[in-house]
Amino acid sequence: MCNFWRLVLLATLSAGAEAASIHKRSCSQSSTPTTPAPVPTIGPGADDNGGNSATSYQLNETWIGDKFYEGFTFYNGSSPTQGRVNYVDKDTALASNLSFTSSDAFVLAVDSVTTLDPSSTVGRNSTRIEGVHNYTTHAAVLDVRHMPEGMATWPAYWMMGGKWPEGGEFDIIEGVNDSPPNAMSLHTAVNSSCLLSNDTDSSLMKGTPDQKQCAWTIDNTGCGFKDTNSHSFGPAFNERGGGWYATERTPSSLKVWFWSRNDPKVPQDVREDSGTVSPSTWGLPTASFTSSSISCDISENFQPHRFIINIELCVSLTSMQAGAVFPGGPDACVKHVNENPDAFKDAYWDIARLSVYK
Repeated sequence: MCNFWRLVLLATLSAGAEAASIHKRSCSQSSTPTTPAPVPTIGPGADDNGGNSATSYQLNETWIGDKFYEGFTFYNGSSPTQGRVNYVDKDTALASNLSFTSSDAFVLAVDSVTTLDPSSTVGRNSTRIEGVHNYTTHAAVLDVRHMPEGMATWPAYWMMGGKWPEGGEFDIIEGVNDSPPNAMSLHTAVNSSCLLSNDTDSSLMKGTPDQKQCAWTIDNTGCGFKDTNSHSFGPAFNERGGGWYATERTPSSLKVWFWSRNDPKVPQDVREDSGTVSPSTWGLPTASFTSSSISCDISENFQPHRFIINIELCVSLTSMQAGAVFPGGPDACVKHVNENPDAFKDAYWDIARLSVYK
């Protein structure tokens, strides 16, 4: 993000409706990418990291700037995970500058000006968008300059389909309270047999195994891996200008790759808004879930998924509970959210693009 746009962003998040037209501005040093028309999918090839995978994928859709408003809808209502947020609709988000764009930036934010009534059940205004399209076999690249940071924040970039948890959930970016590294996990139905193996082959990925139980349980931890790169989440991610998260889904695997902005090894087809990507050339994934490593059929446990990007506060789920690491516990977390709007000036997503390949 250029310095001008960063100053505009910070001013907008705290200035309210005075900057309602900010989505028209852009950085002079940036160009406006175009969105190629959808192209046909291609057939499968070999995948030496488990499962069938396409050798390459063709660009299907790219969302940049205002295009996000065409490909996503705003979830409106209270937090599905009992956090201290109130997700607002598109009109409210635009009017309150909780979402705005430039030619090469899409921003989602949390309200940072309002002191909340502690007796009200309505949480701090925040944003959550959900894609209008569902995907099975595909690859995707998310180019992020800044992710939400600050105590009590729980940013997430993830995929879900059908009725939860029966349709499965694929968490790509997730964490709380600025605590790196990034966590990547799966959630499956209550009666699923999906369980991360104790002897997961570490030579097939960079991440380290975390929780084992994929099936929904009382604490809903999910199964997954943690990145070994401390720059993959929170302030450390933002200080380096963000980076790229790439994913691939096949009938028998779900994979995640991460490269920091200054990583000299980021593949060219990831760095650029390419017409074709080849995950087989991206090196070891950060996380690799295969039908063999989680002991269940991925195609049977994961329905077609849509992309979701949101900012939660003070989560209630045990697996990611803000109170578990927030000083003073859950009540202190809620008090912090109620009384300290300034604490959320940096609780925003600044996304350069999301590209999907099929």
